[in-house]
Amino acid sequence: RINQDPSAAGIVMSITIENRVMRLDITAMPGTTSVAAAMRVVLMTARLAKPDYAEMRFANEGKDLFVIDGSAIRDIGRQFVWAEEDKGQNPIHLIRLFIDALRYPDGTRVAPVFPGSLFGDTSVAIKTMTDIFNPEWVIKGTRIF
Repeated sequence: RINQDPSAAGIVMSITIENRVMRLDITAMPGTTSVAAAMRVVLMTARLAKPDYAEMRFANEGKDLFVIDGSAIRDIGRQFVWAEEDKGQNPIHLIRLFIDALRYPDGTRVAPVFPGSLFGDTSVAIKTMTDIFNPEWVIKGTRIF
């Protein structure tokens, strides 16, 4: 379903599950595709995948860069609804949840602790997406065509 959805915007991704670990690696994407499309694909995957994985890892050429607990990403995925108007949770809220739960493979937080206000939490989440997650996972090592 993801491959045929326009929201995926031509992103080519390797998704594997081994030892209850789901590993996502973007291998290629069109130069005309927004980096935000990668997050949509992550949320689509979290919504559609069978719930038999303990964690989701974001890899680049076999190296794990980031990890999120399986139950956390499945909960976020359940709230993500696309192609149905007025359904699902606000995507900015989902990004806040995602970034708050995102860890490095050693278990440390990727983002600083959220300050606890709507604007402050959103600012930290967006800054972490644009300064860390997107450059390190979405762009680095991805073939642009």
